[in-house]
Parts: sequence; structure tokens; C-alpha cells
Amino acid sequence: MKEIFNRMLERTKKLLVFLVILPVLTGSIAFFFELQRPTTYTAEAKLELGNFQNDRLTNPELLKEIMTSDTYLGNVINEHNLEAGVEEIQSNLLYEVDNNKIITLSYKGQNQETAEKVLDGVISTFLEESNDVFEAKEKLYEEDLKEVAKIETEYEKVAKAELLTKLKNENIDIQETYILNPIDTTSSYQNPAKRAVFGVIIGLMVSSLFVVLPEVMRK
Repeated sequence: MKEIFNRMLERTKKLLVFLVILPVLTGSIAFFFELQRPTTYTAEAKLELGNFQNDRLTNPELLKEIMTSDTYLGNVINEHNLEAGVEEIQSNLLYEVDNNKIITLSYKGQNQETAEKVLDGVISTFLEESNDVFEAKEKLYEEDLKEVAKIETEYEKVAKAELLTKLKNENIDIQETYILNPIDTTSSYQNPAKRAVFGVIIGLMVSSLFVVLPEVMRK
């Protein structure tokens, strides 16, 4: 055992410069690689789709096709004066269906403000149309109720009751689309110093192998 220790000590003395330089080198490489890596920002928001008898605006699968289409994104770019092109948005926009009525929209970019602006534009354009359709639906419902309320004759009372029941059943679950989670942005940034420490640890592990491995191979 003493002989093994002495050989390892002798080997360490011979390779001392190399064993010291290696962790410093791996730590430096890790630091500069992390420093040069571009930071990616991901803006994300969650929406709950409404229920107002309009598949185009409330069916998550159909809506995915619409919101990622050239036409829709072209309108978003024009309405919100975005610098990004349609293809760029399509390649960085992620549309996920969490369940039948909840969707998650996210957009990745190397500029936080741009990522948030693009995602806000995509959502705002959709909500504007969705709210207009929902309000029109509500207005029509109220107008129908007023028309039914005008029925006064005994003969028409049965029809009035049936119409009221029908209108209430059709609109009992009516709900507009709304934002569950507003836009929140996360960053891929990693502290270069932490990456450097990791690199040093790797270097130390490799250095120790140069000292220990020959003894293992000898056995």
C-alpha cells in the first residue's frame, strides 16, 4: 500500500504542472463558452378558450391552424408593427393544447422585449376578434329576450315559455375567452462563473485519473 502511495506521489510531482493547468484550462473553456452562448428568452401565456358556439375561435385544434397560418400572422405583424417576419414567428411560436379548453402560447427570441411584443400581438389580435364575436352573441341573446318578452296573448304564452327555455339552454354555458396566466418571460442565461466551477471540477477529476489510473491498470 505504501509503495502505491509513493508511486502516486512521485507521479503527482512529475505531472504537477500539467495537473494544475488542466483544471484551470477546463474551467476557462467552460467560462468562455458560456459567456459566448446567446441568451434565449421565452415569453409564455396561458388562455382558457370561451364557449359561444364558434368553432373557429373556441376549438383548440382548429384555432392552432389559424393562429399559426401565414394570413393570421401577417395580420398580426401589420396591426402591431412587428419587425419579425411570418416565417420567423412560425419557427419560434409554440402552441400547446393543455386540455380541451386551455392553451399555452410561447415565443422564443434573443431579445426579451421583442419576444414579449410578438406574443402580445398574437394574443391581442385573437382576443380582439374573439371578444367582438362574443359580444355580438350576447347582444343577439339580449335582443331575442326582448322580443320574446313582448309576447302577451294567452295563445302565445306557451310559445313564449318554450322560447325562453330554449334561449336559456343555448346560453347557459356561454363564456368568453380570457387570459389565465398573463405573459411571463424566462431566460436561458446561466452564470459563467458557475459553469467555470463545473469545468474546474471536471478538470480535477481528469487530473486525478492521470494519477490513479496507472495503479489500477498495474493491478
